[in-house]
Amino acid sequence: MSRWNISQIIYYSQHNQNRILEITPNDVTIITGASRTGKTYIIETIDYCLCSSSINLSNLIKKKVSCVAIKFVKDNTEILVAREISQKSQSSRNMYIEIGNKVPIPTSVNELKGNIKEPQARKLLAERFGIINFNDFDIDETANINNISIRQLVPYLYLDKGVIDSSKIILHGLDDAHASKQIIPSLPYFLNAVSIDELQALKKLKGLKKGIESEEKKELAYHKNKEESISKSNMLYNEAVQVGLLKKEDNETENSSIVNKLKNLQDWQPNKIVFENDKKLNEFQNLKTSYLSELNLLKRKKNAAHKNRSVHSDFTSITKNQASKLSVNEIFNFDNGSCPICETHLTKSNEVSKLIKESFDSLKKENQVVAEYKPKLEGYISELESSITDKKAEIHKIETQIQNLIKESDVASKQKDNNNMKLRTLGRISYYIDNQKEIEKFDKEKLTRYSDEYDEINKKYGVLQRREKIEEAERLISNIATKNLSFLPIDDIYKEDSINFISKTPTIELYNNETGDIEKFSSIGSDENYLSIHLAFMFALHKFFEIKKSPVPGLIVIDQVSRPYYPKDLIDQDIVDEDKDALEKHFNFIFNQVANQKGLQVIVLEHAYLHKNEKYRKATKYKWPRDGEERLIPQDWPDFE
Repeated sequence: MSRWNISQIIYYSQHNQNRILEITPNDVTIITGASRTGKTYIIETIDYCLCSSSINLSNLIKKKVSCVAIKFVKDNTEILVAREISQKSQSSRNMYIEIGNKVPIPTSVNELKGNIKEPQARKLLAERFGIINFNDFDIDETANINNISIRQLVPYLYLDKGVIDSSKIILHGLDDAHASKQIIPSLPYFLNAVSIDELQALKKLKGLKKGIESEEKKELAYHKNKEESISKSNMLYNEAVQVGLLKKEDNETENSSIVNKLKNLQDWQPNKIVFENDKKLNEFQNLKTSYLSELNLLKRKKNAAHKNRSVHSDFTSITKNQASKLSVNEIFNFDNGSCPICETHLTKSNEVSKLIKESFDSLKKENQVVAEYKPKLEGYISELESSITDKKAEIHKIETQIQNLIKESDVASKQKDNNNMKLRTLGRISYYIDNQKEIEKFDKEKLTRYSDEYDEINKKYGVLQRREKIEEAERLISNIATKNLSFLPIDDIYKEDSINFISKTPTIELYNNETGDIEKFSSIGSDENYLSIHLAFMFALHKFFEIKKSPVPGLIVIDQVSRPYYPKDLIDQDIVDEDKDALEKHFNFIFNQVANQKGLQVIVLEHAYLHKNEKYRKATKYKWPRDGEERLIPQDWPDFE
C-alpha cells in the first residue's frame, strides 16, 4: 500500500461501549441498508475526523454517541484519529491522535490517547499526509498559492448525494461559496503544478527580487546624489569665482577637484576694512555715545517730573475741595465767648471753638503752598524738554558727520560690500560641505548576477510554466476520464465524445471529436449521464494522484450509485431489469478501477443489493434492512443525560 486508506470507523457510546465498522483497505467495501439506518452518516463521521467545522448527525444518534474515530493505515503506519461529540454545539475542538506501527482501538473514550486541539490536529494530519506547509516558504503573493490544509483534501474523497448526479458541480464543496474559495486556489497544488522544488525556487526568487530592488535603489540613489552633488558644487564654484574667492580654470571638470577647492575655502578670512579718517571717526563715535548717555539721563528726569506733576494734580484737586470749605470761617465768630454756631453764651471754656479755628487756618496755609509749588514744577519740565531737543539736534549733527566720513571712504565701502558677498557665498559653501552625504556605491556585478539568476528561475518556474503544468495535468486527467467513460452507460450521442476537464472554473465539457461541438456540463442532461461522468472523472483524478504520488488519501466514498435508477417517489420498489444492468456496469467499473489502481479503496453506501453479482456480494460487509435490528448505531445505546 502506498496511499492512506481507512481500516476502521469507530463510534463510542455514552456508557463506554463502542461500535467498530471494518473497512477493507485496497478494496471495495459496501454497506447496504434501507433509508434511515444511518449509513449516510459515515461520510459525516470521516469528514468530522478530518477537522470539519461541524458534524450533521440526527438528534437520535447524537444523543447516543460521545465520540467518533477512524483509523488510517499506510504500509506499516497507523493513525487513530478521534473527536468528541458535543451535546451543546455542532462541534468540539477536543481531539485525540495516536500514531504508531500498531495502534490498538480503545474500548472506551477514557482510554483514548494523544489529546490535541483541532487546530493542532489539522497541522499534524497535514504533515503526516505529506501536505506541504506553505508558511515555511514565505512565498510572494504574486505566486497566487494559498496555504493548503487537510480540508482541501475532502473534495476528492466524497461522491455524496449532492455531487454524484449533480448537473452543476463536479467536486464536493464547490456549491459552498466559502469552501470553493479554498478549493479552487489549491487545485494547482493537487494538479502537481506546484512542487517543493518550485516553492524553494519561488522563495529564492523573492529574495533575489528584494536584492535586485535594493541594488537598483542604490544605483538610482547613487546617480541622483552624484548629479545633485555635481550641479550644486558647480553652482557654488561659479559663484565663488564671481565674488573673487577662486580663479576660473577652464579645464576644471572633475567634481572631486571642485569639491576639494570648495572645502579649502572654509579657512578664508575677510579683508580688514581700512577707513581713511579712522581717528576722527572714532572721536565722533565716542562723542555720540556720550551724547546718547546724556540724552537718556534727561529723558529719565523728564519721566520723573511728569510723575510728580501727576501727583501734584491729584493733590491740587483735593486742596481745592478743602479750600471751598474755608469760606465757612467768615460765618463763625470765635472771639466773644459765645458758641460760633448758635451764639449761645458758653459757661465753660471755648477750647473747641479754638480748635476749629486752627483747622481752618491750617487748610488755608496748605492751599497757599500748593499754589506756589505748581509754577516751579511746570518750569522744570519745560527746561528738560528744551534740553532734550537740543541734545537730539547735537546727536543728529554727529551722525551726519559720521555718515559723511564713511561715504567719503570709497575703499572702505567697497571692501565692506565685497566681504559681505564673499561671506554669504562661504556660508552656502559651508552648508553644502557640512551636509554633503557620502554617496553609497552599488555593486554593478551583484546586480547583474541577481538579475541573471532571477530571469533563469522565472523562466523555469514562472507563471507561464505553472500554467503549462496545469494544462498538462488537465489533458492527462481528461484523457483518463474519457477512457473511463467508454466503460460506463451514457446516451448514444455522447459515446464518442471526449471529456475536457477545466480546472480554472472548475468544470467539465464534452467535446465531439467528429463535429467539434462542445456540450456544457449543465446541459448534458440525464441523471445516468451525470453519474457516469462523475465516476469517470473521480477515478481519473485518483489515477492522476497515484501517478504523481499526491498526498490525497486513496479513498473514495460513494453515497448510493443506484440513485438515478430508483423511482423518486417509490424508493422501496425494486429497479427494473434494464436499469439493473446499467447499475451493474457501474459497479463492475468500480471493482476494476480499484483492482487496477495501486492503494485505492472505495466505500459504497448503497440502497440496492445486487445479489447476483459475486463481487458485489463479497464486497458487502454490512446489510441493514428496514425490518432488521442492525443499524449504524445500536438502538439499545442509552441517550445522553
